[in-house]
Amino acid sequence: MPSSEILSCKKISLLISLALAQFDVSITVSQNPLELNFTISNSLSQPQTFLQWGTPIEGVWTDMFDIRDEQNNRLDYIGKIVLRGVEPIEEEYITIPAGGSISAMVNLGDNYEFLSVGKYIIRVDLPSYCKLQFSTEAKVEVFHLETIPPRKPIRAPQGYTNCNANQVSYANAAISGAISQSARAYNCLNQGCDALYLRWFGTYSQANWNFVSNGYYNINTRLNNYAFNGYCDSGCAANTFAYVYPTDGTLTVYLCALFFNRPSDRNRVIVHEMSHFRTLCGTQDYTYGTASCLSLARANPNQASHNADNVCYFATEA
Repeated sequence: MPSSEILSCKKISLLISLALAQFDVSITVSQNPLELNFTISNSLSQPQTFLQWGTPIEGVWTDMFDIRDEQNNRLDYIGKIVLRGVEPIEEEYITIPAGGSISAMVNLGDNYEFLSVGKYIIRVDLPSYCKLQFSTEAKVEVFHLETIPPRKPIRAPQGYTNCNANQVSYANAAISGAISQSARAYNCLNQGCDALYLRWFGTYSQANWNFVSNGYYNINTRLNNYAFNGYCDSGCAANTFAYVYPTDGTLTVYLCALFFNRPSDRNRVIVHEMSHFRTLCGTQDYTYGTASCLSLARANPNQASHNADNVCYFATEA
């Protein structure tokens, strides 16, 4: 059989497996250290395949749990936010055999800001782009926090760290491009570009317009007036562009191999990542890719205006 036919058969097999996928998800919380065990089980009589994106199986790469205190206040997510490649790669799919399961541990203290002891309720709240199909029964765990967990320190490099001369040169060029894009986006919004706004952010609202306009201004000001803090090839997976910690006061962007290997994406990646910092903008990752972002603008303008990819795609076209 020609290799192309083999690949085609693999794709068909994968699609069938994904279409049938229905998993059971369970969580348990333990203390000292404060950790959550996330388990995906396959109760069917045949193997099932799923994409890891947005699940703890790939790592804690985004906010994926709704944790609330006794006053129903939702805890802040302080972990990393990772920008993946636009399309998944084969290694990002996992197959669980019939009757099998897979688990991952999540250090809650490293990823959520616990400010006091007491009772907490945690619920599975995987991001909307996550494709994992599991039973609709609410996955909730109640636990009593006995000790406030120590926060994992974030490295605070200044300038470039662990980067070679070529990487610094590529990053600096991307920063210049991001400065131009964020300035054009800001000027476009303030001089009038209704069609482009509608395309990427959906139906106009003053609050959403203010959010993106202020975000572009802050990104541009930061990149124009302060040294860029970049950390190369640290904690990256094969199909990731970059990541940040949104509450990191040093505003360090961790740049991965995919960033350096995709010249046409570098400018938008810098805008995307800078928009995640809460002191500049505070975007989320609700979805990725042009088609999905355009759909989000039509379906949910509030999420679209707060979605990092929509923000960077608008800047690219402004």
